[in-house]
Amino acid sequence: GSWYHVAGTYNKATGEQKLYVNGQLVNTRIHPAGNTVVPLTWYSDMRIGHSMNGNSYFNGKIDDVRLYNKALTNQEVQDLYNAL
Repeated sequence: GSWYHVAGTYNKATGEQKLYVNGQLVNTRIHPAGNTVVPLTWYSDMRIGHSMNGNSYFNGKIDDVRLYNKALTNQEVQDLYNAL
Protein backbone atom coordinates (compact mmCIF):
# COMPACT_ATOMS: atom_id res chain seq x y z
CA GLY A 1 0.00 0.00 0.00
CA SER A 2 0.90 3.65 -0.25
CA TRP A 3 1.77 5.92 2.66
CA TYR A 4 0.39 9.44 2.85
CA HIS A 5 1.40 12.36 5.03
CA VAL A 6 -1.83 13.93 6.30
CA ALA A 7 -1.93 17.04 8.48
CA GLY A 8 -4.84 19.03 9.80
CA THR A 9 -4.71 22.41 11.51
CA TYR A 10 -7.30 24.43 13.41
CA ASN A 11 -6.87 28.03 14.50
CA LYS A 12 -9.38 28.66 17.29
CA ALA A 13 -8.99 32.45 17.10
CA THR A 14 -9.87 32.67 13.39
CA GLY A 15 -11.96 29.49 13.03
CA GLU A 16 -9.78 28.39 10.09
CA GLN A 17 -9.42 24.65 9.56
CA LYS A 18 -6.98 23.31 6.93
CA LEU A 19 -6.27 19.84 5.56
CA TYR A 20 -2.95 18.93 3.90
CA VAL A 21 -2.02 15.76 2.02
CA ASN A 22 1.66 15.14 1.24
CA GLY A 23 2.54 18.72 2.17
CA GLN A 24 -0.06 20.32 -0.11
CA LEU A 25 -3.11 22.24 1.11
CA VAL A 26 -6.20 20.42 -0.20
CA ASN A 27 -9.06 22.05 1.72
CA THR A 28 -9.82 25.05 3.94
CA ARG A 29 -12.97 25.66 5.95
CA ILE A 30 -13.98 28.46 8.24
CA HIS A 31 -15.92 27.77 11.42
CA PRO A 32 -17.23 30.48 13.76
CA ALA A 33 -14.21 31.83 15.67
CA GLY A 34 -13.83 30.14 19.05
CA ASN A 35 -16.09 27.24 18.07
CA THR A 36 -14.81 23.68 18.22
CA VAL A 37 -14.84 21.57 15.06
CA VAL A 38 -16.90 18.77 16.64
CA PRO A 39 -19.23 19.49 19.58
CA LEU A 40 -17.79 17.91 22.72
CA THR A 41 -21.22 16.52 23.60
CA TRP A 42 -20.78 13.95 20.81
CA TYR A 43 -17.83 12.42 22.60
CA SER A 44 -15.50 13.70 25.25
CA ASP A 45 -12.26 11.99 24.19
CA MET A 46 -10.07 12.42 21.13
CA ARG A 47 -10.20 9.59 18.61
CA ILE A 48 -7.90 8.97 15.66
CA GLY A 49 -9.00 6.43 13.06
CA HIS A 50 -12.42 5.96 14.67
CA SER A 51 -15.76 7.03 13.22
CA MET A 52 -17.92 9.54 15.07
CA ASN A 53 -20.75 7.02 15.43
CA GLY A 54 -18.39 4.41 16.90
CA ASN A 55 -19.33 1.69 14.41
CA SER A 56 -16.19 1.59 12.26
CA TYR A 57 -12.46 2.10 12.32
CA PHE A 58 -9.84 3.16 9.77
CA ASN A 59 -8.76 0.09 7.81
CA GLY A 60 -5.02 0.68 7.52
CA LYS A 61 -2.00 1.75 9.53
CA ILE A 62 -1.49 5.07 11.30
CA ASP A 63 2.02 6.07 12.35
CA ASP A 64 3.77 9.05 13.94
CA VAL A 65 0.77 10.99 15.27
CA ARG A 66 1.72 14.44 16.57
CA LEU A 67 -0.23 17.14 18.37
CA TYR A 68 0.94 20.74 18.60
CA ASN A 69 -0.24 23.59 20.80
CA LYS A 70 -0.66 25.89 17.79
CA ALA A 71 -1.88 25.77 14.19
CA LEU A 72 1.13 24.97 12.01
CA THR A 73 1.84 27.27 9.07
CA ASN A 74 1.80 26.05 5.47
CA GLN A 75 5.61 26.09 5.49
CA GLU A 76 5.83 24.09 8.72
CA VAL A 77 3.55 21.39 7.28
CA GLN A 78 5.62 21.27 4.07
CA ASP A 79 8.83 21.04 6.12
CA LEU A 80 7.43 18.08 8.09
CA TYR A 81 6.47 16.31 4.87
CA ASN A 82 9.85 16.99 3.24
CA ALA A 83 11.66 15.64 6.33
CA LEU A 84 10.21 12.15 5.72
